[in-house]
Amino acid sequence: MRLFVLAAASVALAAPALATTLEAVVAHGVIIEVQGTPYDVTYKADGTFTTDQGVEGTYKIDGDKLCITVPGVVDNDCTAYPEGKASGDSFEVTGGLGPSKVTIK
Repeated sequence: MRLFVLAAASVALAAPALATTLEAVVAHGVIIEVQGTPYDVTYKADGTFTTDQGVEGTYKIDGDKLCITVPGVVDNDCTAYPEGKASGDSFEVTGGLGPSKVTIK
């Protein structure tokens, strides 16, 4: 029994840590549909993001929330993201601009 516990512990330690939804969002980018318009969003390590439609802004992660600022549009708008999502997953979120569909690239 003791050998089994040690073997299970070593497998658990060797397994890679699962990324959070927001880590996947920032690493891969998203297609987000806001008020009927899809935006292809790319996040950069410096805390900025850009879209295929020319929208630029800044972001930060606060727990399970992605907070964005787009000058003249939204200021530090924080939206909760569900856990357990990965590249290829789609889901709904609700932020300051209403409900949006998010697909992680």
